[in-house]
Amino acid sequence: MTTPAELGQSDRVVLETVLREAPIGVVVLDRELRIDCASRAAEADGPLTPADAGRRLFEAWPGVPDDVVIALRRVACGRASNVEMRSESPDWRADRMTISAVTDAAGNVAHVIWMWSDASGHARNGNGVVPWPRLPRPLR
Repeated sequence: MTTPAELGQSDRVVLETVLREAPIGVVVLDRELRIDCASRAAEADGPLTPADAGRRLFEAWPGVPDDVVIALRRVACGRASNVEMRSESPDWRADRMTISAVTDAAGNVAHVIWMWSDASGHARNGNGVVPWPRLPRPLR
């Protein structure tokens, strides 16, 4: 997979369109956890704006729960390629989140994709669980 920094202009427009319309929170970070881009839903859930691109996530959004911070750092440093979790923080509205590494051709972490859904606004299946796509392997 091409990393966000390597995208051509037309590909970048497609990525920005997807992020603008995505019904889930999505933040694309580099391996130093600096913000590359975010979905509108992510901006609505936190204090993020398009002007935060290039800033470290925790400077732009200091309220990210500690358990999420730990998971983001695990993926960014390559100790995990994919983490699916629910935050234990009572202040965090997301029902489920996935944090995945995007690796370069050499297998090094190039970007981290953080995605979450807010269960309050989504249909649940018969078991009362919000369906969430599972990633079968790390993104490349």
